Amino acid sequence: MSKLLKRFFVALCLTSCSWSFASGRPDYSAYRGSFFIPFTADSSYEQHLKVRARINGGPIVEMLIDTGSSVTMISQDLVADFDRNVAQGLTEITETGQISRGTVSVLKIEFVDAQGAGAVAEQVAVSELIGLVVSDIVCAPDAELAKACIAGPAGDRVRRMGLGFGQLDGIAIFNLPQVRNGQLRAGFILEPGGIRVGLTNNDTSQGFNYVKLERPRVSGLMQDLWAYPQADLTVNVVDNDMPYLVHGRFLMDTGIRSTLAGITGAPRHGKIPNGTEVYITPRWIGGQGPQISWIEGNGPAAPLDKGHWTKIFEDVVTGWGDPFINTGIRPLVKYRYLYDAEGGYWGLAPRVAQ
Repeated sequence: MSKLLKRFFVALCLTSCSWSFASGRPDYSAYRGSFFIPFTADSSYEQHLKVRARINGGPIVEMLIDTGSSVTMISQDLVADFDRNVAQGLTEITETGQISRGTVSVLKIEFVDAQGAGAVAEQVAVSELIGLVVSDIVCAPDAELAKACIAGPAGDRVRRMGLGFGQLDGIAIFNLPQVRNGQLRAGFILEPGGIRVGLTNNDTSQGFNYVKLERPRVSGLMQDLWAYPQADLTVNVVDNDMPYLVHGRFLMDTGIRSTLAGITGAPRHGKIPNGTEVYITPRWIGGQGPQISWIEGNGPAAPLDKGHWTKIFEDVVTGWGDPFINTGIRPLVKYRYLYDAEGGYWGLAPRVAQ
């Protein structure tokens, strides 16, 4: 079979085939409110998404929204008050090898631009949780993008707010009192202009398709986590006669820009050539929903003019033992992104042209 024919078959199956999946969709009719927190003026799906917050009475800072982590980290110079005599901790950003070290502390986070609607209209959005107050940064030498890491005092460099699939007690927006007391559903939507905290039928009725998430299979993990969404993954490398066609998992990660793929059996050759086709078909409820796809490099078929910088690695990089792709932030330019941390749903809806 020629490479062209094989590629056509793969693309046809991923766009046309259907599977017999669960038909249930989430019901948010019991909820009547949400907070809308606008992104800052320089937020973009080409770079990063940010919201303004004040932490422990410090200055108002722009916090990077990171769907790839579940920890809030802030430089100690940006926090007015914290307890320096408690446990020390660290976190690492795998892509750059940036290891942030500091104090595990209570953080009071005020979302200064939050706009309440419905049941929480006119209310303030103030979260309290345990996070990391960062004093300094060291760099892991074996990171793929180690040159992007700058060691030394944290200064005002660390401003990251995790919204990922981890423990709810570490995620700022899920520790709002309105979420903890059940007024708002523990979930969010990344909209074109900001993040909407709390899910209602009205906000989720506009074209969303859903994946039902599962509990991780990793022994020893707390079981209030959710596994990354399942998908069929295809990477048609132009210098390889056979595409990598596997079932695995994926993460649309607003914390990084490049795409990282860990597929067992793939040769470790780093950056893939321009023209490489990448297809991600989530296991949508009901078997129907959008396909996430791009062509590596420049051109009208790529999501953005600057290409994608996809890298493939031999090692599996997810704790569930499955092939894995981290898309980075850039494919989200086309979609509204939903995560229901209470019910275990993940979803996308096409963005309306602005």
